[in-house]
Amino acid sequence: LLLEKLREVVGKDIPIFVTLDLHANISDKMAEYANAMFVFDCYPHTDTYDRGLEAAAVLYKKLCGEVEPRQAYKKIPIMCPTSPTANYPAKVVLDKVIILIIQVKNNKLNHLLSQYIIIMIISLQLIKIYKN
Repeated sequence: LLLEKLREVVGKDIPIFVTLDLHANISDKMAEYANAMFVFDCYPHTDTYDRGLEAAAVLYKKLCGEVEPRQAYKKIPIMCPTSPTANYPAKVVLDKVIILIIQVKNNKLNHLLSQYIIIMIISLQLIKIYKN
C-alpha cells in the first residue's frame, strides 16, 4: 500500500494529505495512514483543482497549528449505481452534502472541517474530517 510505505518513510510527524477520485475504493489502511483525504465531489471530475486548493488550505492551517484534522471513516454496505453527479440518484446525495459544506463554511457546524460522500458501485463511504 502506497500510503503505508509513505508513512514508513516520513514518520508520524509529517502530515499526509490525499486527494482522491470520486470513485475511490478507500480502505481502512488508507484512512489510517493519511491525515486527511479530500475527495472530488463531481463526476465528471470538474472540481479536481478545487479539492487540491482545499487540501492545501487545510494543510497550511495544520502547519500553522490552527487545526488538527481527524478522520472518521465508515464503509456502508449499500449499492449505488454510477451516474454523473448532475443526475439522479447521485445529485440528491451531492445536493445534501453541498448544504452541509456550506454550513461548515458559514461556521454553522463548527466541529466539521469538511464532509464528503463518495458514491461507488459497490458501497457508499463516508469521510468526516474534524477540527481539533
